[in-house]
Amino acid sequence: MGEQGVRAHEARGLRGRGEVRGRGDPPRGTGGRRGVIGFDNRTTDVIRGRPHRRARPIPGVAGSPLMFRRARLVLAPAIALAVVVILLSLIPAPAAAFPTRSMYDRILAAPGVGPIAAGDLNGDGLTDIVSVDDRAGMYDVFLQTPSGLPGAPTMTFQGPGSRQVAIADMDGDGRNDIVSFGANSTTIFYQDLGSFGTRVAVVPTSGTQLVIGDLNGDGWKDIATLTSGAVQIWLQNLTRGTWPASPSVNITASGYHDFVAADLRNDGLVDLVLGKPFEVHLFPQTPGRLDPAGTSMFVATFNGSATVSLDVAKMDGDGMPDIVLAAVDSTLGYGELSVYLQRGDSFNLSTKLSGSFTGVFAVGDLNDDGRLDIAAAMHDRVTTTDTIAVFLQRFSGGFDATPTFQLSVDGLGGASGIAIGRFSGRPFYDLAARRQGAVLVYHQEDLSPVMIRAIPSDVGFNVGASGAALLDLRNYFSDDHGVLHFVVVYEENPAFLHATIAADGHHLDFTAAAGQFGSARFQVLASDGVIGNQGVRSNVFSVIVNAIPSFTSPPPTHVRAGEKLLYQVTVADAYPAQDVHTFSLLEAPAGMTIDGTTGLVEWTPTAADAGVHAVRIKVADGHGGVAEQDFSVEVLVGPAPPPTTAVVAATTLGAITALAAAALASENVKWSLLMIFIPLYSKIKREQVLDHFVRGQIYGYVLANPGEHYNAIKLALSLTNGSLAHHLKTLEREQFIKSKRFGLYRRFYPMNMKIPEDGFFTPNEIQKTIVDLIRATPAITQKEIAERLGLTPPTVNYHVGILSEHKAIRVERAGRKTHCFVVEGGAAPGSSTPSGGPATPGPSAPRPPL
Repeated sequence: MGEQGVRAHEARGLRGRGEVRGRGDPPRGTGGRRGVIGFDNRTTDVIRGRPHRRARPIPGVAGSPLMFRRARLVLAPAIALAVVVILLSLIPAPAAAFPTRSMYDRILAAPGVGPIAAGDLNGDGLTDIVSVDDRAGMYDVFLQTPSGLPGAPTMTFQGPGSRQVAIADMDGDGRNDIVSFGANSTTIFYQDLGSFGTRVAVVPTSGTQLVIGDLNGDGWKDIATLTSGAVQIWLQNLTRGTWPASPSVNITASGYHDFVAADLRNDGLVDLVLGKPFEVHLFPQTPGRLDPAGTSMFVATFNGSATVSLDVAKMDGDGMPDIVLAAVDSTLGYGELSVYLQRGDSFNLSTKLSGSFTGVFAVGDLNDDGRLDIAAAMHDRVTTTDTIAVFLQRFSGGFDATPTFQLSVDGLGGASGIAIGRFSGRPFYDLAARRQGAVLVYHQEDLSPVMIRAIPSDVGFNVGASGAALLDLRNYFSDDHGVLHFVVVYEENPAFLHATIAADGHHLDFTAAAGQFGSARFQVLASDGVIGNQGVRSNVFSVIVNAIPSFTSPPPTHVRAGEKLLYQVTVADAYPAQDVHTFSLLEAPAGMTIDGTTGLVEWTPTAADAGVHAVRIKVADGHGGVAEQDFSVEVLVGPAPPPTTAVVAATTLGAITALAAAALASENVKWSLLMIFIPLYSKIKREQVLDHFVRGQIYGYVLANPGEHYNAIKLALSLTNGSLAHHLKTLEREQFIKSKRFGLYRRFYPMNMKIPEDGFFTPNEIQKTIVDLIRATPAITQKEIAERLGLTPPTVNYHVGILSEHKAIRVERAGRKTHCFVVEGGAAPGSSTPSGGPATPGPSAPRPPL
């Protein structure tokens, strides 16, 4: 049996709907309002409309079978299903369809006016349509092919007049039959070997509405009709194809306009739902029978004169069936559509839509997002315009008050039935409307994919690691129907780094040559596989094969209790150049710390720490590379050995003269001369370099103020030229720091820090904080900055001047106030000064008091 609707081994109801579905089920069209019904045991699509009251009884309809013109179908063999799948991929997308286009795309010739039904008649997996001319009693069958529905009927046969027509497997043989509900009887045209009319059953029903379903749990389809005072049920006899001459069950139900057969409780049993103004009545099925009393539920109908119709569908995706109810007063030209969501044992009003509704509506997914939407016929009595209004479900149970878009029927008269189903051979849903003389088919558009954001160039993987599933391309492209096919269209150096689409079709896998690192550029193309739709290319993006960092600094082996251990960690990283590294301690004695940015390890052990301690340091680069260094430090207790006496070279008069001249020269000349004549001390072991108080003080200052120049360090620490030059030279020689000349100045940086480009201005932390505050509060005054940050006005003025000089901000004066703005498009912090000389002195220069 089918994806939607009644299954032979389950109890399901049918009133042209079959099994209701929601999110989590394959979306299917469902109908609203009586008169036209469709049901398909495999791929059900439902069409429903106004009751047709011109049905005429014909001779012999009460009992004896009639001789109808024989009509034969060619049932698709199993191999045809495979052919259909192939041909579906070749269907071109319409040039324009809804919602972009409001006109119909196809018109099917269907003479007269009457009910229609949609379903798979020949078992090929495609939805077909049966249309009835109620006045002439002519049945037109449109069998869909992989390219869509034909414009003219595939076959035509004569039959009785019909108020409703349905497609359902009534005898359980796996082939769908045609059920026609007339004024005085229901006729079942059984399908035998691809033909209808050879075997016919006539059930003497009456009433205004018909539903089909297993209403007593015996696995056979039964028939129920709604009369003015009761629900009459004809239970199918176990002998195939025979029906009782009178109702098997009568349930009192007075004044109801419409009813639905559906499994409301997901218990496998078909229940009945009846509706009239201000009331919905539920008759649940217990094993073997329907509860004749049922339960009543109040519904907010705008007046008692309205005509009520209803449907059941899983609207909010929670798996429980909900109720959609239409109430229309044709005298007023006004109607309302209400959605009642099932919550526990009750149904709660979620949405109420109002407008010039005619009562014809259908429920189904009209934008392929997995949520059920509502399409409703409307008639504007002022402009005499007929349209089909589509309300897309925006969130679970939520709809906009106005239609998302409207479809035109082009002056051909109002729709007497609406269907939502697969009518174009494609895997998503279209809309069909019945009107006088035709069935109008509206296709859902299928647009080309679009790129929603650029693929970043900061992704990568480490040397020796796997590059599988590195990128999920669905995060960067979108398609209106979620169908995306990808192909790699550009590889810069496939011998080094090769990209392929993964087996899942949407991840990008990368394979790098063994032991190699670097980067390569790529580009992919996304398409939806539809003929006529253009694919979209991505941006050209880079993928990095990252080199793993390695430690180059020898770790300390011992430290004396009471003395401070300073260990500067250094690493080498082949690629990318100037990578950023982060340091951390994975294992360390209590009190030991490491600077996460510079890698400086500090620890002052006590006598209680005597002994050997394990240390494990981790370094991580900016691209996922990680390395660890393990070592042990022994804490010694006792007096330190006497220091080695430094051998100081005699200072000549010429040296003194040169140094005096250097005082007047630039920093770079001064530094060079001092390096020539500075006293040379005996070689110091690296682990003892930072034991010297002044040298440790200088090193700590450079760590705290990277990029500071020579004069500023000398002034900040009150040192002489000779002392400062000696200690800086020692720190550089032992690779604790490094320096670079910028114009007339030489600036000093921690060994692991990237030296900025020539003339680069690096704001300190206070300046960065000020810039962030100005960016968040444009036009802020210096006084307000001082109040916000707790700084004195002179301090703020000093830093604002530096930032303004380097064009990181601009200062505008208004009277006696100055307002600050971030220069987003100008020279960013770190750009060269206009003179090309050194940037403003770093944070170590003399500062105003805080």
